[in-house]
Amino acid sequence: MHGELRRFLRDYTNIESASFDILIIVQDADTEGETEVKSQIRNLIERTGYPGTTILAVPEPYIEAWYLADPVSIQTISGSQNLIQTPQGNNDKDVYKSVLSQVFGYALLGGIEYADEIIENMNLYRASQNVNSLRHFIDELRSALTQLASNN
Repeated sequence: MHGELRRFLRDYTNIESASFDILIIVQDADTEGETEVKSQIRNLIERTGYPGTTILAVPEPYIEAWYLADPVSIQTISGSQNLIQTPQGNNDKDVYKSVLSQVFGYALLGGIEYADEIIENMNLYRASQNVNSLRHFIDELRSALTQLASNN
């Protein structure tokens, strides 16, 4: 992923007419942790000379944790009577996929097939209180959007 991002940022930096207001870069923290992954990506951005605003979305440990961040909305979407228990402190991606499969009956793609519906129904405040890495992303995005609005 880092090689592709490096090439993209270098190519983009050389195109004078191209412009993004905000570039959002997403990478799972996996076992490295949110802080380490963000540091690696920021170093890469710095080395390429990319001048634009970037927001880093680093789900810890995996994007599936973000899908499960609002158990109430998951319960509503799935029609389940039971509130799901989100895995805490578990770095095994299969555990998150297993929870999604249990909730939806079957998650062929690890839950990503339900992403649109989950996000549409998610209470971002509640979800961000449950998953720190999601809160960090929302706070960073809110700040960048506020800055962008004040510059216009």
